[in-house]
Amino acid sequence: MYLMRLLITLWVWIGLAGAALSGEPGQSWTTLFDGTSLTRFVHDPDHWSIGSDGVLQPRRGTGGTSTLRQYGDFILELEFRIPQHGNSGVFLRDGRVEVQIFDSYGATKLDKHMCGAIYYAQEPSTNACKPAGEWNHYQITCQGSRIGVVLNGAPIIDMDLDRWTEARKNPDGTTNWYDTPLRDLPRFGPIALQNHGEKAQFRNIRVKPLSPPKPRPNAPEPRIVDDWEILFDGQNFEQWNVDNSWAIRDGIMHCLGRAQPITTKDQFGDFTLEFEFNPPPRSVGWAAGGVRLGPLWVVLGEMTAEAALSEEVCGAVWRCLAPQTRPSVQTNVWNKCQITRRGMMLTVAINGQVVTELDRSLWTEARKNPDGAANLIGQALRDLPRESTIGFAAPLRYRNVRIQQHQN
Repeated sequence: MYLMRLLITLWVWIGLAGAALSGEPGQSWTTLFDGTSLTRFVHDPDHWSIGSDGVLQPRRGTGGTSTLRQYGDFILELEFRIPQHGNSGVFLRDGRVEVQIFDSYGATKLDKHMCGAIYYAQEPSTNACKPAGEWNHYQITCQGSRIGVVLNGAPIIDMDLDRWTEARKNPDGTTNWYDTPLRDLPRFGPIALQNHGEKAQFRNIRVKPLSPPKPRPNAPEPRIVDDWEILFDGQNFEQWNVDNSWAIRDGIMHCLGRAQPITTKDQFGDFTLEFEFNPPPRSVGWAAGGVRLGPLWVVLGEMTAEAALSEEVCGAVWRCLAPQTRPSVQTNVWNKCQITRRGMMLTVAINGQVVTELDRSLWTEARKNPDGAANLIGQALRDLPRESTIGFAAPLRYRNVRIQQHQN
């Protein structure tokens, strides 16, 4: 048993190291569920809900929820919690291979239906399930024909699909319910969570693609021009969460009054964002617009000649850092902005001039800047998530929004 666990551990770590060194696209983690929205999933709102504590849970019925994108080779991490006798699962690729979630705590007999098993196909090497009501952690690696599962830090599955050469039969001679040999199943598809009618709960779901993901059939393909993904081209709001407070007129994104920020459906890690903005007169201070990156707000608006450089003027990161260089901005005309986020660094350039450079690693306390002044961020900037949505705030108008994502 010890030797088996050692071999599984070695395979998982070798696979992860190989992925990190391969230079394949998608080296950074993508947050699939952060406790606030299901924008990366296809789901029935009658079946799934997000609790006030940021936990994803089924409401009723048996409809699952699956990712908008399809994944081939990847590392998936998530936490799950189930009640006594609870039952759920994680479906991989084409939706037939299931990593079982089940209240198996204390079971001494290993079988193909317990927590951590590849359902009906392979039992885990050990029972690492925690008691009902406690949070468990899965790390699931799919790479080629290999599937590895680590439950609560214990490697429990090292599966080679190529060994499943017969329909409805496992290599050990037991039967399964797959009418196709597992080696012949598609190795690309969405990731899905099962709603088995039990009160299973999920949180902190993220994926690290080891091969490029693809949109699902009939889902809109990101429009790529010269290696830039077009987020807004003046035609529609397909890639945005939007209500009736925002409209498109003459190819321009603008708000109808004091609206909430419009935000992207996707979250982004390291990137360069480019767009044009048109500020009205007196768009300063709380009346300014700008770009929201999670809790951070890059201020954009009018910059008068007499205005002092502060944490509230155009180019600033609101209440955190004033621009180091005075931006040259005109009202009622189109200005260009480029925002780059790489690791801890956030750089803002306006009309071709870098005006602000913020190093998040220097912000080590919540609600406090390095110079001792207070800010409104309830977390140290250095500890903020690496990914966030991108939002645009009223009252400015915006156009020609595009993004170029960077690998870690």
